[in-house]
Amino acid sequence: MKAGLPFWWQKNNIVSAIILLFYSLVANSNIVPKEIGYAKAYMEKGDFAKAYCLIEPLAEQGDPSAQHLLGWMYHNGYGLAIDDEQTLDWWYKAAEQDFADAEYSLAVMYELGEGVRRDLSKAMEFYLSAARKGHQDARSSLKQILLNQYQEVFQYLLDITRNEYDLFDPQYQIRVKRANIRSAPSPKDKIVTVLEKGTRLIVLKKQGNWSEIILPAKGKLAWIYSPLLEKLSTKNNKVGPVSSQKA
Repeated sequence: MKAGLPFWWQKNNIVSAIILLFYSLVANSNIVPKEIGYAKAYMEKGDFAKAYCLIEPLAEQGDPSAQHLLGWMYHNGYGLAIDDEQTLDWWYKAAEQDFADAEYSLAVMYELGEGVRRDLSKAMEFYLSAARKGHQDARSSLKQILLNQYQEVFQYLLDITRNEYDLFDPQYQIRVKRANIRSAPSPKDKIVTVLEKGTRLIVLKKQGNWSEIILPAKGKLAWIYSPLLEKLSTKNNKVGPVSSQKA
């Protein structure tokens, strides 16, 4: 039973269940208290004392948006002494409530080793959790880490693409009816599979006229002749010009 509920509520199981469900929905919703907006406005003006007075009580009451913002104040020294322990404490509290912004902030902190020992495994844990909630910055960071092919986590992320390919925002697609996918960047190398028009692909790097890709649902690397690809636009999903070249 949630602490603080009057005893008379506890006698009515049906009403208690409804109340507890309401408490849970509010705690896990995306509702941001209006005080957060006021606090951000004060911060933009450099009035960190007023911002703190609005944020701190909400953070103590368990609001994740306030906890995340208070962590930022400690992290950057906004009206407070820079305190990485306080930063971590508040961000973890918000992350425990599945607050994606806090998960992303923790991921960046661990990836860069800012105020903590650099830990790419922890960074991946938080990036993935935020990305699965649709956090676009987390998705962009994951993709960049994949493109950089960090040795410590590359195979781990490669395995994840088998079931969560779209999590890494593939930005290219096949633009011909059928395209040969090869084991190496040469038309003489073995064809490992054939992909259909419209198949979206993650491109890791380019070598001459060839692109190294991650095969969807396979978690394996392969090569495609670059003219067979077109890049998807980030705006209204437009694509580049069509070519009939094949390899």
